[in-house]
Amino acid sequence: MSDLLRQHLYLGLSFLAASLTDKDFYSVDAAKRIVDRAQRISDFCNLYAPNIADMPAVQLVNEAGAEELDKAIGIFVEQRSEKFTVALPEDEETLLKLYDRLQQRAARRVNRLLFASISKADLKKHIISQIDGEIEDRGMLQ
Repeated sequence: MSDLLRQHLYLGLSFLAASLTDKDFYSVDAAKRIVDRAQRISDFCNLYAPNIADMPAVQLVNEAGAEELDKAIGIFVEQRSEKFTVALPEDEETLLKLYDRLQQRAARRVNRLLFASISKADLKKHIISQIDGEIEDRGMLQ
C-alpha cells in the first residue's frame, strides 16, 4: 500500500470518527482535530503493525461466496438478537471472510443513504476518487 493511500486511509478513519462523534465536524477546529487524530492512528499503526504489508494475502469475499456468508450472518444476527451471544467459527480464514462481508454490507448501507442525497456531479467526483484509489493501490500514480 502506498504512503499516500495509507495517509488517506488514516484521514478517512479519523473523519469517520469525527462524523460519528462531533456535531460540527466541518469547522476549522474540527479539521485540526481530524488531522491530529489521523496522525495518532498512523503512529499507532506504525508502532503495533509496522510490517502489515508483509502479511500474507487472504482470499476475501467475492460475489460467488457472498450468499453462503449472508446465510451465516443471518443466523448470527438471530442468535445475537435472541440470546445476546453468537457461536462464531474458530478458523481464522472464515472469520476474516465474515468480517470482510460484514464490512461490504455496512458500506452498502451507508451508500444507500448517500445515493439518496447526492448530486450526479458529486457522485462522479466520488467515483473518480475511488478510481484514483485503485490506481494508487497498484502503484501507478507518481
